[in-house]
Amino acid sequence: MNIYIGGWGHGNLGDEAVLMTTIKHYGKDAVVVTPYPDHTKALHNIETTTLDAIPTEIDKVIIGGGGLFYGDSAIHYANVIKHFYTLGVPVIIFNVGVGKINDNIRDTLALCEKITVRNVRSAKNLNLQAEVLIWPDQDLPDGNAPEWLDKIEGPLIGVCLKNVDNDMVLPSEGTIIGLAECTHRHALFEDDTWGNKEKGIDTSLAFTDPRDLKAAIGKLDVLYTNRKHAYLWGLGHGIKCHYVESTLSGTSTGEIPLRNGW
Repeated sequence: MNIYIGGWGHGNLGDEAVLMTTIKHYGKDAVVVTPYPDHTKALHNIETTTLDAIPTEIDKVIIGGGGLFYGDSAIHYANVIKHFYTLGVPVIIFNVGVGKINDNIRDTLALCEKITVRNVRSAKNLNLQAEVLIWPDQDLPDGNAPEWLDKIEGPLIGVCLKNVDNDMVLPSEGTIIGLAECTHRHALFEDDTWGNKEKGIDTSLAFTDPRDLKAAIGKLDVLYTNRKHAYLWGLGHGIKCHYVESTLSGTSTGEIPLRNGW
């Protein structure tokens, strides 16, 4: 039996997409470690457990996806690798982002049986032998989008953001829809910027399944986002995408074909 460990379960649909890709590559004969086992089991149709109740009979541990090896998160997952390595359990790193890491974390990663990173920049930061599998969750199949999106006349503009800065200016023409990533544990649009008329957002949709978000993005004419998974899904659908960046000097947007190093 395999064990899947990663950042899923916290409401980030990019991480949920990563888990779907992990299951596709390594199969369902596994147990997923998640802080919300009931929700994860319902979404992914796979056995789940919590960190303090991991089975003892383990074939391999797959640590999957997202920007796991950045900052304090890198220290946490390095400790996970050391724990299972000490137990004699092989560890595979799959579909991860790697930031600037120190030699201690790099030496710990070198203990793994195999490493797959999701972009060229991560491979350079890792500086170890690794397979580069460029954003495999881009190939996630589309789910279901509301049919009424097809009936809207004029430009359909989507806003999918981790947060909405006060100085962000949205287009004055077209129907603007907030695309929110919500889960069982979040109040719907708990951040009151979602659906806020003063920001020009006409209506909002909540998604708990990344496939449905990907399908809704495919209905848009334009997407504004600072979510990498949403940006790449938009590019995959061939729509005009604006990546939103927040700095100390304010919020800027730009239409760019692909972020360098992604």
